[in-house]
Amino acid sequence: MNFKYLAITAAAAAILTCTSAVAGEKWRVPLAVPSNLPGFGEGIRDLEHTMGDLTGDDIQIKMFEPGEIVPPFSVLDAVAEGKVPAGLAVTAYSAGSFPGLSLLTTGYPFGLDTRGIAGWYYVGGGKEITQKLLNQAGVHGFMCIATASEAGGWHREPIETVDDFKGLNFRVGGIGGAVLNKLGASTTTLPFGESFSALEKGVIDGAELSLPSVDSVLGVQKIAKYLYFPGWHTRAAMAHFVVNLDVWNGLTATQQAQIEDACDAVMLKHFVVTDSLQSDALRKIEEAGVSLLTYPDDVLAALRTASEEVMAEQSAADEGFKEVYESMRAYHESLGTWINLRTVPEAN
Repeated sequence: MNFKYLAITAAAAAILTCTSAVAGEKWRVPLAVPSNLPGFGEGIRDLEHTMGDLTGDDIQIKMFEPGEIVPPFSVLDAVAEGKVPAGLAVTAYSAGSFPGLSLLTTGYPFGLDTRGIAGWYYVGGGKEITQKLLNQAGVHGFMCIATASEAGGWHREPIETVDDFKGLNFRVGGIGGAVLNKLGASTTTLPFGESFSALEKGVIDGAELSLPSVDSVLGVQKIAKYLYFPGWHTRAAMAHFVVNLDVWNGLTATQQAQIEDACDAVMLKHFVVTDSLQSDALRKIEEAGVSLLTYPDDVLAALRTASEEVMAEQSAADEGFKEVYESMRAYHESLGTWINLRTVPEAN
């Protein structure tokens, strides 16, 4: 696949009404995820390298770390409002206005993993639904970076029964938070950097953050000594490259196709990178005295029941959420026989 595509994103001028490149033009692209995080960082650097090489002197592309020009929770909104022409966004951060955007970031609890979500996106109607929802939010965009399923959560004390969630102060976002609330936990959403400090000070008792490779960089293993799996609430983690609608509509069909091709290339390449990083990260986490554990069966059963209740409630409350969920779930169900047949049973 030719990598010429992202150069064309530069043709969308920082001046939103401009439809062609102007020599020396500068295009600022804010990130919702730090570029130094293993898993996400490789894809971000690949994207920036491609854009920088191919735009040359005509368009100067610069990506900005979260908070440098736009807060990480506001990247999609800043693009939609025309403050910047494009950005790499975590769509779930804008789920307050468009609830279905949360599913575009993490999927749904106990649902499709990264491989399954990619299948839904490319052949299960997901790309069209994604575009519809992003357009409603004021942007045009594509799934651009995808990582493996995350961990279930870091805990200062072991989780042995469902009752251990009662009164637990836990950092988790979106749907996972609503599920844990049903089991008696008190949940909050904090940026990555603040989560470590909150754990260290005892403000929170645990946190769901990201992949082990990311969490170990943050140093969470120094504070919380129990890391639970599976990542029941975040089956995958996706970031979307979004372009302001006025900018997008000013591009030619060829330019639009090249941008889409760029995101496809970066996503499909880096979607497999994250698995390769986790074994070494888990080894280092264990060396720090952390116990790697699986949630007990009865705890997982309670989480699944609560998840189904939350999904039903949120589907009833928002049509966009319902459309994404039902589409993902239908694709998941269509894979059932194949998933069962391809799965190798565990050794006794």
